[in-house]
Amino acid sequence: MGRDLYLHTESTNKKSLSDHIKSYGKINTTSHLLNWPKGSEHLLWFNQEDFKSITGVEITIFPEIRGKRKFWSLHVRNTYSASWHDVSMMNKILTDSKKKFGGTIDGDYGKNKVAPLWEDDTSPMSRGIDYITRKIHDSILSLEVSLPLPWNNFQTANESKSSDKKIEDFLAYTDPTRQIYIGLIPMLVAIFEFYFKETFRVLASYDEGILSKIMQTSSDNKNLDTPEIISSFINNVKFQNFKNVRKIYKRHADLDIKSIIEESTSIENYNKLKELINFRHDIVHRLESDWVFTREDFLEFHKALKESLLSITCNIITKYDLNTKEIYLDI
Repeated sequence: MGRDLYLHTESTNKKSLSDHIKSYGKINTTSHLLNWPKGSEHLLWFNQEDFKSITGVEITIFPEIRGKRKFWSLHVRNTYSASWHDVSMMNKILTDSKKKFGGTIDGDYGKNKVAPLWEDDTSPMSRGIDYITRKIHDSILSLEVSLPLPWNNFQTANESKSSDKKIEDFLAYTDPTRQIYIGLIPMLVAIFEFYFKETFRVLASYDEGILSKIMQTSSDNKNLDTPEIISSFINNVKFQNFKNVRKIYKRHADLDIKSIIEESTSIENYNKLKELINFRHDIVHRLESDWVFTREDFLEFHKALKESLLSITCNIITKYDLNTKEIYLDI
């Protein structure tokens, strides 16, 4: 579901309409799943600055025949999860184009009406945290729903498992899906690394106290702008190392990752994350996979990661009093 609007212009010149849209900047050529009339042009406006866009604005310039004449018109849309900035820009494109090329706006809100706007109570930091939460939500959910069931029935049968643990372990070890479960461990660690790296980047970008501490510890930043200083600092941190993550967050952001996870979830989750990091190291650097590892084993790591990241996000939201899209907090 989304917002769909049209501007049926009085223009017969595709280039003029296309040049006008591209003059806004932040426009990229894209594609479309639907079959539009031959000659249609598909564009996307997306503003990455301060995380202003969530979905952006999809724009299609398309030909239509009215009477015996050919006109070039606009179709603009974004989804209901679009940001205030996305919807505002969609409205601006429509109203500006109507002034320049004439015509009639039509769509979800009636004749010559654009999408209603709401009070925007977000901040660059809240939008940044929201972006990270959405991205890891999608990745974590995708892993869970796509994880294959084991070939051997003992893990999924309704009856109680065999009392012979050796038989169960043998079946699990010989199950072909075992290698898939093991192979997905680095993906969990990739989510871990992305979360802590990009969350720190957002906090450092909009918390002057964190930025000040970074500048005190970085010597080669005289000729760099703020994003470059932050990136230079982050690039020197190994975010796959849990000890480094704890130290950086505690020293610079005054966030005790260990305490947050243990107090909000459980000590077991914190220990499980440490085990996950070590597990990934053995797989990637030693090519070790000669052990029993079941779907349930993978989902235990998956659950610990999901609950731990959620607890940290909630702590950050509370600390900075952020407004975020709560639908994504249930990851």
